[in-house]
Amino acid sequence: MSPKPTWQSLVTLGALGTLLAVAGALAQSPAPTFAPGTQARVTVSSAVLRSQPRSLSPSVKQLAGGDTVEIIEAQSPWYRARSQGTEGYVHGSALLDTKSYSVAVGSGATGLTYAERTAAARGFNPKVEEQHRKDEPNLDAGYTRVDQIEAKSTTLDAILSFRKQGGQN
Repeated sequence: MSPKPTWQSLVTLGALGTLLAVAGALAQSPAPTFAPGTQARVTVSSAVLRSQPRSLSPSVKQLAGGDTVEIIEAQSPWYRARSQGTEGYVHGSALLDTKSYSVAVGSGATGLTYAERTAAARGFNPKVEEQHRKDEPNLDAGYTRVDQIEAKSTTLDAILSFRKQGGQN
């Protein structure tokens, strides 16, 4: 008989659940659409090319902000893509078409961080941020919690083991 999950593992699972809820909410925001054969750029500081179109599938390659990928197939919101000869799946929320990307972060942009340039490319600007902060007074606490969750790590084996212990095969 397997031991019951401990309160520490439940807290970790709770944090994982919160992270998955945040990821789910982000996944529901409209991602751009790319046709097979087109090019797209990574618009986040780093992204993962995965073996399957799932967030917990193994990584096949790390992608850096600004990297270009060739879209092979759309499985919205995931895209099968190729980067320097390596194929895998990347989530559409990490991508922007190369034309929009070059307008947003072209060589003429000075004094802006990478995050600011890519946020602007997605329509997030100081006015939008101000309204968002008015609508969400606890926004900073939420960001702090997401940072805490992101600082934790676990393995797929640990998650599957925890599920099995709880009878969630």
